Amino acid sequence: MTTERSLSRAQPADVALADVSAGAIDAYAGRRLAESYLCSLTYVEPGLADYVAEELLHDSRHAIQPPFGLDLIALARHARGARRITFWLTTVLAVNLLAAVSVAALYAWTTLGADDGRTWEQQARSLGVAGTAIILACWFVGWIALVVERSQRYLKIRALVRSPDGGRDLAPALPSTVESRLAEAMGGNVTVFRGGEPLGGHGDIIGSWSIDVDLTRAATGEDGQRKEIVPFAASEVHGAIAESIRGSGVPDLRIENRLFVRGTGVATVPGLLPLRFERPRSTLPPEMVVRGINRPTPNARTYLRVEKVAWSGDLVLNVLIRADVVADANLYVEFYACGLLPLAPFARRPEQLPKSVPEIIFRVLRDVGVTNPLRRPFGIPWYLMTQLLAHWKQVRRNLVETVRIRRGHAFDYGPVSYFREGSSDTAHYERFAEADEDMHIKIVARRTLRAIRDLLASHGIDTSDFDRLENRVSNTVYNIGNINGSGNAVGNHNRLNNHSKPSNSGDQGYGPSSGGRQ
Repeated sequence: MTTERSLSRAQPADVALADVSAGAIDAYAGRRLAESYLCSLTYVEPGLADYVAEELLHDSRHAIQPPFGLDLIALARHARGARRITFWLTTVLAVNLLAAVSVAALYAWTTLGADDGRTWEQQARSLGVAGTAIILACWFVGWIALVVERSQRYLKIRALVRSPDGGRDLAPALPSTVESRLAEAMGGNVTVFRGGEPLGGHGDIIGSWSIDVDLTRAATGEDGQRKEIVPFAASEVHGAIAESIRGSGVPDLRIENRLFVRGTGVATVPGLLPLRFERPRSTLPPEMVVRGINRPTPNARTYLRVEKVAWSGDLVLNVLIRADVVADANLYVEFYACGLLPLAPFARRPEQLPKSVPEIIFRVLRDVGVTNPLRRPFGIPWYLMTQLLAHWKQVRRNLVETVRIRRGHAFDYGPVSYFREGSSDTAHYERFAEADEDMHIKIVARRTLRAIRDLLASHGIDTSDFDRLENRVSNTVYNIGNINGSGNAVGNHNRLNNHSKPSNSGDQGYGPSSGGRQ
């Protein structure tokens, strides 16, 4: 029987499928600690702020990475806020230095050129007094600017860590077009992946299994007669599994059917790429998602994705399930469990930053010190050079990408990297959290198998072979105690890496950033 006829018999499941295909976001209320840490980190790590701005704010041809429990709008807002503080301080220090140099040069010119009858020693003494006054004035202005800048950063971090909802409202809103694009990415139903790995960014695979069921063997009824086999489509399997998992009682689950598209095959999916030189869309009509279930292609196919965000956002479990019915004779189901572990030590740095007002005052005075107001302005040329170099690299990369696309070369529209995965640790340090992960994954796996078995039985298919497969799958071990990550570095263009020493809060934005990977 054709897929279209099978779809017509699965109308209730299709309705449920459309519901979960919308990709509605759960509130995750009260579980935003990891998000607050990453937003806070943008104020003390300029490399992260630059990276987030480049990935989420600037024009790009690469798809926006999935949020994985993060509020991308909040992260982008605070990244822009941190960059504005850096820009403000750079401007004030530069103007202060230029003003001091100009005043000193003008005074020296008028003093040495004046014929007022004073001796050379008197003129030199006058210049010394004036120079000292100018240096002290320059120092005072720079000291005030550094105190204000450092106070702003620490007060932002203090408000973020204390905020119960992640802190989106603690930073000014972005342009409406940018926020709409980020909101679409957070609530979308399409993932454009880079390279050949659709699970990129979801964490390492900590457990997987697959089964193949014969759909041609009819079950035997109570009367001893063979039952009539009723064909079904893969979309009905997805709908049944989604309903079963939704009724599992596991809190804070996000369940959605999501279309995964290869970055080099974006143009093959109708409506996904409005213009060749823009980002791919993050949302497609539900019928396109259903099509990715029933008629998968080498470039696009749909997975049922179950996301569990727990432990204040510090842990993210991603389970991806895909069913495929081949010629109404075989059912193939693949199951992947991926885990994003707690934040790495460098990402938890806001825990050690001052929170109370007396601590903030003491830390600000210590960071600013005595020599910083005069030393910091001389780092501005290096800072400007690094910014210009980064901008030139971005322009050059965009030009190369434009030429490749115009010439018809294969271009990968997938995300460049994933900051949630890059900021995760490589091993568990919370035994309770590890136990919770194991429990939730096994519940989802058991519900998946139960839904498949019930669906087979309701369509008159013999389940004896499936029972044996179920017993084998139930013994699957999910290795969630240790994840061999890829270096735990977030950011591109060598901007941030947890293996390097965090940048000193007193050297914000005027030195070379930490090393990192792209």
